[in-house]
Amino acid sequence: MSRRAVARHDAAHHEGRGGQRLTPSLAPLLTALTATPAFRDLRKSLERDRAAALIHLPHPAKAALGAALSEGSRLFWVSRDPETADRVADALRSWVHEPTDVLVLEPRSALPFERGELVIDESAGRVATLADWATGRPRILVTSLLAAMQPTIDAVALAAGALVLRPGDRLPLEEVTRRCLALGYEPVPLVGGRGEFARRGGIVDLFPAGAESPLRVEWFGDEIESIRQIAPADQRSRATVAEARLLPASEFPLTTERVAAARVAAERLAAGAPLPPRLLADLELWEGSLARGSAERGDGVELWAPLLAASRAIDQVGDALLILDEPGELRSTAESLARQSNDRHDTLRTTRLLPDAWPSSTPAAEATSRALAHAGAARLAITWSSDTGHLIDVVGTDAFGWHDPIIPAGRTRALAEGLASWRRDDAHVIVISEQAGRLAELFVEAGERVT
Repeated sequence: MSRRAVARHDAAHHEGRGGQRLTPSLAPLLTALTATPAFRDLRKSLERDRAAALIHLPHPAKAALGAALSEGSRLFWVSRDPETADRVADALRSWVHEPTDVLVLEPRSALPFERGELVIDESAGRVATLADWATGRPRILVTSLLAAMQPTIDAVALAAGALVLRPGDRLPLEEVTRRCLALGYEPVPLVGGRGEFARRGGIVDLFPAGAESPLRVEWFGDEIESIRQIAPADQRSRATVAEARLLPASEFPLTTERVAAARVAAERLAAGAPLPPRLLADLELWEGSLARGSAERGDGVELWAPLLAASRAIDQVGDALLILDEPGELRSTAESLARQSNDRHDTLRTTRLLPDAWPSSTPAAEATSRALAHAGAARLAITWSSDTGHLIDVVGTDAFGWHDPIIPAGRTRALAEGLASWRRDDAHVIVISEQAGRLAELFVEAGERVT
C-alpha cells in the first residue's frame, strides 16, 4: 500500500490505542495568543471584510495561529503541494486538543488525461475525508492545491449514496452485492484494502471507505444475522458492531444515470463529429457492465473525471475560513499544473484521441485563482515573505511582528545567551523540547527564571 493510500485522517501517529494521545497538546498555550490585540483585530477584520492577509509570518507560527483561529471557526487550509500539507497537518495536530480534529485530503496520483486503473484505496480515502468534513465535526481540513482542484464526488451524492447495514435488516444478499458494485467497491477473493468486498456463500466481507478495519456481514436467508470486525491478516472474526455504513468507495460511482449524462456531455463536446474509438469503448464498457449488474471501470475514469463528477473539494469549503498558505506559491503552482495539463491535452488533440473541447481535470490558472478568491465564509492569506499573491484584494500587514528567533550556534548551553536578546524584544519565551528538564536546569544556572 502506497503512502498516499494510507488514510491519514485518523492522525494515528499522534494517538495510541483507544485514541489515547501520545504527544502533548500545546493548545493551552494559545490563550496567550488569543488575548493579544493583534489577534482580536484579525478576527474583527475577517468578520467585517471577509478577507485579510498577513506577511512576514514565520512558518512555525502558522500552525499556532491556525489552531487559535479554529477555536472560533472551521478552517479549510490550502498548501502548495501534498508534502507541505502533510507537514502543516502534523504541526496543527500539536496545537489542537484532539488530533482527529485535523483531516488531510490527499490528491489522486493520476495525471490529467491519463489512462490507468483508478487506485481504489486512494479514491476511497478521499471520499472518507470529504464525508467526515461534511459532518461538520472536524475543525480543520488541510489539502494541497492539486487535491483541492481535482474533480470529485459532491456532498449531496455522498450523503445519498451511503448504504447502511444493521443486524435484523431484511435485505437480500444479491441486492447488497449489486449496491456494493454500484458504490465502486471492487470484488476480490480476500479483502485487504479499503473499497474492496468479497462474497462467499451467505457471507460478505467488505472494507468500507473510512473504516479502520474490514467487516464481515452474515445472512440467514434474506436477513442480516450479524456484523463483525475481521482481521485482514488471518480473516478471523473479531468484535461485533451495531452497523456498517458503506460510503461510495470511488469518487466516480458508475450508475446508469451518470454514464448516460457523460455520454450526452461527450457528444456535445464532439460538436457533431464521431467520438474517438477509445472514448466510445469506455462508454460501451460501462453501459454493458451496468446492464449485466456490475460496474467495470476500465482505465478511462480519470480521463472522464470532469464529466463524471463536476464538483471539486474547493466547492465543499462551506462556511469555513479558507487559509491560503503562501498565496504566491499557490498561484505559481496553479500555473504549473495548468501548463502540464495543456501540454498533455495538445498531444491528445493533435492525435485525434480527444475532441478539441474536452475538459481537463486541472482547471486553468485563472479559474483556480477565482475559486480560491471566493471559497469559504472568509479568506486569510499568510506568507513568510511580502508576496500576498494577489489572490484576494487586500493589503498584507505584519500585524503580529513575529520573526524567526536567532539561536546561538554551538552547545545547548549557549541557548541561555539567546534569552537575553529575545527579552529585549519583549518576548514571552516558550521552549518546547523532549529535554525540558535539563534545559530548565541550564537556564536556572544562567540566572533565568523558569516555570
